Amino acid sequence: MRRMWMKWMGGSLLAGLLCAPAHAEGFRVAGGVWDYTVRGFQDDHGTITDLQTFAPGRQRDGFLTLEYTHRPSWWPDLAAGYAQLSGEGSQTTSAIPGGGLPLPLPIPDPTSTTTTASGDFREFDVTARYAIQLGPLQLSPGLSLGWITGHITTSTTDVTGTSTVERSYNTPYPMLHAQLAWPFGDRFRLSTQINWIKANDNEVLQYGAQAELRVLGPIGLYGGWQDRHYKISTSDSYLDARLRGARYGLLIVF
Repeated sequence: MRRMWMKWMGGSLLAGLLCAPAHAEGFRVAGGVWDYTVRGFQDDHGTITDLQTFAPGRQRDGFLTLEYTHRPSWWPDLAAGYAQLSGEGSQTTSAIPGGGLPLPLPIPDPTSTTTTASGDFREFDVTARYAIQLGPLQLSPGLSLGWITGHITTSTTDVTGTSTVERSYNTPYPMLHAQLAWPFGDRFRLSTQINWIKANDNEVLQYGAQAELRVLGPIGLYGGWQDRHYKISTSDSYLDARLRGARYGLLIVF
């Protein structure tokens, strides 16, 4: 079985090398703003933090992607990415119906509880893939290695005082990867990618699409959409977070 798998991989690689066009070596760098929404929750030993409640509306953070392609060879094309993920918000609840004391006096509600949550993450990924030409399309299967690091801090304030809990995440994850690209000459390109891995209670699914238009020499415009779903289980907590939204910025090809 292992020998058959190696023969299949070798044959697929050789077919890709023979069918691929003799495109020139080059770098693509894109960067800008990711305008996304956050959905999901964190389960901290039964204490549920609703991410949408504490990160309402749209979040805006930066991203950067790099891509290196070269002439057909045994070496794969390479790509890398970076994204910042963050959010902060607070919520106040009361045990009294109506949300406070039924008195026209500025008396603090002794039953009120204010919960503040903030998250700050950094995500990195590197990818190796081989291009297989399918007419005008280019299919590139490969492998990606992702890494997300950061924390969610929750503070609860009531009549007894303030308590703060911080849960940190520092998780690497390998993923199956595929990209489908459709270049239109040298100035316009459409592409879409997907990454996925699942192991026990942990799962990462990432997919998106983008359009790239060169408008002045090597400088161009970049626009697309990204959807990323993380399920990360640790000994202290369980995180289920989904981030999705538009990306836009500048492109440099050289």
